[in-house]
Amino acid sequence: MKTVSIKTRDVIHRTALAVVLVSSVFLLAVVMIMLLQYRQIKRTEPLNSPALSGLRERYIADERGNEQLKEQIRQLDLLSRRAWFTGQDQLYTGGFLIIGGMIVLLTALQTAASSRPFPDTPPGGGTSTDRAAARARTGIAIGAGAVLLLAVATVFLVKPFALPAAKARAAVTPQPAETPAAPEEFSRNWPFFRGPDTIGTAGDRKLPGGWDGKTGKGILWKSEIPLQGYNSPVVWGNRVFVSGGNKKLRELYCFNTADGKLLWRLAADNIPGSPATPPEVAEDTGFAAPTMAADGRRVFAVFATGDLVCAGMDGKRLWAVNLGVPKNHYGYSSSPVIVDGKLIVQFFDENRQLLVALNTADGKPVWSADRKTSISWSSPSVINIAGRKLIVTITCDAVEAFDAANGSPVWQLNCMGGEVGTSAACSEGRILVANDNACAAAISAADGKLLWKTSELTLPDVASPVAFENTMYLFASSGVVSAVDAATGKKLWEKELGSGFYCSPLLVSGRIIAFNMEGNAFIIKPDREKYIQEATCSIGEKVVATPAVVDGRLYIRTDKFLYCIGEKKE
Repeated sequence: MKTVSIKTRDVIHRTALAVVLVSSVFLLAVVMIMLLQYRQIKRTEPLNSPALSGLRERYIADERGNEQLKEQIRQLDLLSRRAWFTGQDQLYTGGFLIIGGMIVLLTALQTAASSRPFPDTPPGGGTSTDRAAARARTGIAIGAGAVLLLAVATVFLVKPFALPAAKARAAVTPQPAETPAAPEEFSRNWPFFRGPDTIGTAGDRKLPGGWDGKTGKGILWKSEIPLQGYNSPVVWGNRVFVSGGNKKLRELYCFNTADGKLLWRLAADNIPGSPATPPEVAEDTGFAAPTMAADGRRVFAVFATGDLVCAGMDGKRLWAVNLGVPKNHYGYSSSPVIVDGKLIVQFFDENRQLLVALNTADGKPVWSADRKTSISWSSPSVINIAGRKLIVTITCDAVEAFDAANGSPVWQLNCMGGEVGTSAACSEGRILVANDNACAAAISAADGKLLWKTSELTLPDVASPVAFENTMYLFASSGVVSAVDAATGKKLWEKELGSGFYCSPLLVSGRIIAFNMEGNAFIIKPDREKYIQEATCSIGEKVVATPAVVDGRLYIRTDKFLYCIGEKKE
């Protein structure tokens, strides 16, 4: 090995010390700029702007709806948001600069330590020049260490990478004061995926009589949906909502429940942070898989791009946000729900597992849950246990429960596997889950204790289970329907029905209705002893979306059309 001369080591040592000094000054400057920028951002956050708040209060107080004042609010809101997001981008860039600077500083310190031409002069020893050089080296090292600690502390303080709810938020249109929808309004309508209770039980609603897609029997109207989507219909009052999309465009649609007329369509575009190039998605997931959510005042839609759009019932966009681009091999499919004025969104991808609650009025984050789990394509369920509302989610690893009020974890049970696409059911205080290549299981909703688990069943991979009188019913994509004892996990019976099920079954007035992928609807009487089929009807087209049942009518989405089935009202 070639020996490095003392002179060369001295040059390397001095160069390294110079780099230490320069990188320390650079880090100190970036830290000071970031701290000042962070302080400025905290003072000028758009949603807390005193000027905007004052204008909004004046607008709400003016019963005539001052359009000039509204425009002033929009312009000021836009300017403040641009400034705020510019500041956020600068913090984000500053974080990378600090990381780069720290790498250079640490490398230079190590090089300086390993390339000293002579050992450090002991205290009191050597010439005065030697002692001065040693003190200088010590001072540089201490100063560099202090700057390094300050830089690390700054990164954690300003959190330039912490985006708990969204990368960017579009302007919020000011809204007048409102009275929130009462729980009874949610119960009367169909606001979420799998109905108002999110677990597929629709109470004593009336199912329509027989229908036939080929002859038109029982079909009140049929309307074409402009863009494809695998989301299910959502109904509130006299409006039914679906969404659609492709690589070029994503849209929200509103149809009149009386005649199927398209009342409005709204493009999910011009959203800050939205990707210029949409992510790749599987053909049977698409760009509009999540079902919309509604609260009677607003409707919400999420797309595979991570774009979340809030619109008024009149089709005007109120706010929009990009949650980040989901990165997974199928596409984003989790449907949001609304709990006590909070929009609960489960955002899964390969890099992060986010459960966040946003204020329905303005999209501002209320809470974000800390999660240590894996991806899934499931949707959250809302379970009421002893007066406490739990958000129950299923991942490819675990079943989890969070307090809906504040997002705090209640329990987590690692019992799953495979690729999970189904959501939870509930019966007698038990959380019931089932997914192909994983298991079927029952979990105590109160404490997360595993009650039973089995893989000795034909399990679904898309259709969520439904429960009735201590029995769980499973509809598999293989076409097999099963009844399982919810207390023990014992298989009660199994029936093969041909074409498989993607549509989740619903329990309506003591009957189960489920569509297979050929568009055949099976009306089944729940029974623990045997399979009892009371009727079957066909829409004549492929059905993978779960229908909505409201006011004696059935709303069904196919690949291209939205159907309304029922009896004509006099």
